[in-house]
Amino acid sequence: LDIDGVFLHGSTVLPGAKEAVQLLENSGTPYVFVTNGGGMTEVAKAQSLSNLLHADISEDMVLMSHTPFRKQVEIFADKRVLVIGSDACIDIAEHYGFKKAVSARELLQESPTAFKQISMPQLGQEQEHQELVEAAFIIGDPFEWGLEIQILTDQMMPSDVGEKQRIPLFASNADILYNNEHDAPRYTQ
Repeated sequence: LDIDGVFLHGSTVLPGAKEAVQLLENSGTPYVFVTNGGGMTEVAKAQSLSNLLHADISEDMVLMSHTPFRKQVEIFADKRVLVIGSDACIDIAEHYGFKKAVSARELLQESPTAFKQISMPQLGQEQEHQELVEAAFIIGDPFEWGLEIQILTDQMMPSDVGEKQRIPLFASNADILYNNEHDAPRYTQ
């Protein structure tokens, strides 16, 4: 069952949604919820849906846009990976088992000249350069678009002209726009 536009519009429950879930429950029909949204764990989304739809929805009944990234843990669990999205996206990556997930802001601390803003927030002490990033995952909407696009581009660029991109990029949602309660579409990941 698709969530967005079928059961919810943003965080508003659409008419008939609670009743539809209750019919499925009463008939014993198995179901799962899917969304091209991200930015939270399946556990958090299941809790939210349970509260909104007055149903008992468990983590294994929710597939987020980034849920397939769990499979990539087999390859990248112990490798440094860049995670694009809100601060919660690092928590999601760690929840999946990525042990060395870093944000664009953390990489900026290692290379402060990589990105300049009109008003640069305090980053703290410049960090020593760590090991190379070996993959990038777009898990949710970027919080700081300019910073995250620049750092992502830097990480993907090959060291020599003519080479392919340096690291693989995994994007969880190919949408450019989405709708929520706002009166005009919003840009997304």
